[in-house]
Amino acid sequence: ADNGANIINTSWGSTAQSALILAAVNYAAGKGSLIVAAAGNSDSAAKYYPAAFSNVLAVGATSGTDTKASFSNYGTWVGIVAPGVNIYSTKYNDSYGYDSGTSMAAPLVAGVAALVFSMNPGTTSSEVLARLKATADNIDALNPAYTGLLGSGRVNAYRAVQPPSVTFNPFAQNIAASLTPTLSGQVIDLASDITK
Repeated sequence: ADNGANIINTSWGSTAQSALILAAVNYAAGKGSLIVAAAGNSDSAAKYYPAAFSNVLAVGATSGTDTKASFSNYGTWVGIVAPGVNIYSTKYNDSYGYDSGTSMAAPLVAGVAALVFSMNPGTTSSEVLARLKATADNIDALNPAYTGLLGSGRVNAYRAVQPPSVTFNPFAQNIAASLTPTLSGQVIDLASDITK
């Protein structure tokens, strides 16, 4: 946080609260960092820390079919979910392999947050958090036993990085007219047109 980290991923935790970890989380959040944390692998609604602290984005895990991973914790304290089953990653002794857990899901969310930060310089951590949640895919229908317990849904990297569409503003007609001659009353994507 002192070095300006926009995102801090914590793929670890415990059911026990720690005043020291809470103080560290609050300190980092106060410095502007987005803290992303694994929600735990006990197939339980019991809170897992630091994920369940208020300044942290708790990440649960899903399978490849968007169902809750059998091991993933869940609850109203979970903010979002991401794939966490058979994820190819780094391993000990300079090797690679597959692993499962919310500790595999949290870095995926942190990575998407990094993409959002990189595409929107000057964005705050709370704005990135809101963007991640607003663009997540609601998977409650695929998880009826966990409705409302898997956060905003499964993170969607594509939607998170898309520039928002802009409704045509007649006061900006001179700019819009140079992009496309027939824009009156239509919704346009200025970012897309500008890059053409």
